[in-house]
Amino acid sequence: MRNSLIICLALFLTVTGLGRHCLGHPHMLIEDTPDGRWLSAYAWYQSGENLTLEQALPFALAAYKEADTEFRALAKRYDYYEPDLVAFRLEQLEAKILQLTTTLNQQELEKSDAYADFIESWRQGEDRRYTDRFEDAIESFDYALSVLQELKEQENEAFAEVLVTQESQIRASMRWMQEQVDLVEREKALAPLKMAAKLEGTTDFITNEDLPIASNAPASGALFPSVPPPLSLPAADEAAP
Repeated sequence: MRNSLIICLALFLTVTGLGRHCLGHPHMLIEDTPDGRWLSAYAWYQSGENLTLEQALPFALAAYKEADTEFRALAKRYDYYEPDLVAFRLEQLEAKILQLTTTLNQQELEKSDAYADFIESWRQGEDRRYTDRFEDAIESFDYALSVLQELKEQENEAFAEVLVTQESQIRASMRWMQEQVDLVEREKALAPLKMAAKLEGTTDFITNEDLPIASNAPASGALFPSVPPPLSLPAADEAAP
């Protein structure tokens, strides 16, 4: 079980998250199209199925609930898209969610809610990241990591290691976003210096001390004649004395 879970998550992280044995789901890869939303919903449904096979029932319940949410969003936004098939999946999910909700004990239900909370905060972080709201995304991921830490402390070795892998992915994403935030801050700090360099040598940098000392000598207009020059030069014999 342990190796299959780790292999599953590695495949999930490196390919598309839609493989048969994957636990997670990379929300950032899903396009807002009927096909994209279907794949996203079905990925969560398949994740719930695999988690059920692995007897990770609290996690399966959270995955099924996420699938139910996405199928309902698909039905509402794209009501023309495979309505019979979507309705069939929703019926399946309703039965599975009801069964798990009534069989899990209170502690397991709380664990399921915590994982659902993690999914939501992770999804929010990804949405914010891919709309270039890096600081907000980092905040969402911080919260997701705090939830994940609590789950790691409660899980057995196999699932704890899977959660560690999810944590590593999130931290790598956060490091990249923090680099972008720092880059923007450095650009803001350097902006005045760049502007100063562009203006160097203009009158913006000339002070009163740089101007020549004033003189009482009469000003000459020789360099700026006030009358236009003659239209033509006089003939040579006319100019002679």
